[in-house]
Amino acid sequence: NTINTNGNAIANYGIYLPGTTTTLLRGNTIQHNNINTNGTSDNSGIRLSTNVNATTINNNTITTQGRPGGNNYGMHLNTNIGNNTITSNTINTNGTATNYGIYLTSNTQNNTITGNTINTDGTSTDNYGIYLLGTTTSLNTGNILQHNTIRTNGTSNNTGIILNINVNATTINNNTIKTQGTTDNNHGIQIMMNSQSNTITGNTILANIPKSGTNNTGILIQNDSNKNTVTNNNITTNGSLSYAISIENSNSTIFNHTLLYNPTEWILTDAYSSNNFSNTTFHTPNGSINIYGNITIGNQTPKGGINISQKYVNITYNFSRINTTALGMLNTSATITLQS
Repeated sequence: NTINTNGNAIANYGIYLPGTTTTLLRGNTIQHNNINTNGTSDNSGIRLSTNVNATTINNNTITTQGRPGGNNYGMHLNTNIGNNTITSNTINTNGTATNYGIYLTSNTQNNTITGNTINTDGTSTDNYGIYLLGTTTSLNTGNILQHNTIRTNGTSNNTGIILNINVNATTINNNTIKTQGTTDNNHGIQIMMNSQSNTITGNTILANIPKSGTNNTGILIQNDSNKNTVTNNNITTNGSLSYAISIENSNSTIFNHTLLYNPTEWILTDAYSSNNFSNTTFHTPNGSINIYGNITIGNQTPKGGINISQKYVNITYNFSRINTTALGMLNTSATITLQS
């Protein structure tokens, strides 16, 4: 099917399944559609709202285009949405600002999002690949995001995957994420506002490649987002003050087997964070330093933030150096490889 919606105002939907607080919609299949939506704002290719469960959404091609006003969604799932499967869709969102590839909000649980190609393009800010938003009174939990290819593009605040406000026990694995922006704050994966016990495994993250800007981060963890597990990720960043990993006011996350692949800077934590790293590789084209043991980064004495920058962990031609006076936690065994 080919579905075109073209409105002169807001709320233009290609396919819309609305349940109610007393009515459950269950077991529907949406597949093999070509969907185009266009309007001023709040344009959704597919929208599921309130008690819509066990829906299969696969092999759809979705393009949303909004004129100034923002809020374009490839898919928008909100309020008591559970056990849905979103697979092998191609999603393109094109508007001025606030473009979402897939947006899940308010008590969405146990949904699986796998094998989708998502491109969010905006001429301004706030373009997101996959965005999970909870509330202070409800949880988004048990969702799986895997094997997706995500590209975001705009000016600033472009993020591949974001978990915001009580988004817990999410699995994010084997995704390829490329975020691009002409200015600042473009992040691969962002976890924030008390989002805990999430697992992030086997992702390839390119933050603001090949563009520049500032403060672009591969993985950003903020605001009491504790006890996450981050394993086997490959992270590259570009732009000044752009760190592979940045942690703010969050603790007890475990990082294992992390490849920091020639980012602008390595790792940044504030004075209120303490997290564990093991088998961490700092890599540049000139070689690598692998610290295979377990180290704790944060809450050092005297108490203060930890800035593991290229200045202190430096790998150049036939030379490598760690400033252990500034970074005492890195005064440990390592394997050093230099490229000839």
